[in-house]
Amino acid sequence: DKIISKLGKGSFGSVFKVQNIKTNEIRALKVIKKTSIIYQDDDHKFLKEIEILIKLEHPNIIKIYEYYTDDINFYLITDYISNGELYNYVYKAKSFNERQTQYIMKQVLCAVNYLHLNNIAHRDIKLENILVEQEITSNDEQLLNVKLIDFGTSNYVKTENTNYFTVKVGSPFYMAPEVLNKKYNNKCD
Repeated sequence: DKIISKLGKGSFGSVFKVQNIKTNEIRALKVIKKTSIIYQDDDHKFLKEIEILIKLEHPNIIKIYEYYTDDINFYLITDYISNGELYNYVYKAKSFNERQTQYIMKQVLCAVNYLHLNNIAHRDIKLENILVEQEITSNDEQLLNVKLIDFGTSNYVKTENTNYFTVKVGSPFYMAPEVLNKKYNNKCD
């Protein structure tokens, strides 16, 4: 893959826009520093993001195509979503009408339902983790196709009702109260 431009940088690493040399498809490359990886819950497995995303196939969930590793980093090749975060659309628009809101929420809820049917909890659903894939005009209204991203805090839900997550993860302003109490399951989404 050939790097086209840098899209962003965070404490975990960087994200780049890349082009596949063989297919010319545009993708995103997420470079994660191995030193930034945090163990999740009590099982000490890291990079659940790769493990989870590689198994998922849903139109409203980011797709991982390939991953690589070296001594310093992990490299994830995913969908490239060019329109940015839903947060920016909400901020600019100030409000959405009922039809626009229903259109977005149906996609998000379908994605979350799919995760839960596959015994996965996202644990960090927020506007910043929903990307706008496409803008559609229908009956003079702008509708948004969205994808759920950032599965860095995701984990498998144990099927027994007596097992709960006990680690406080996610974004404080979006966190469910039961996460703060450190006894929760996938319903925190």
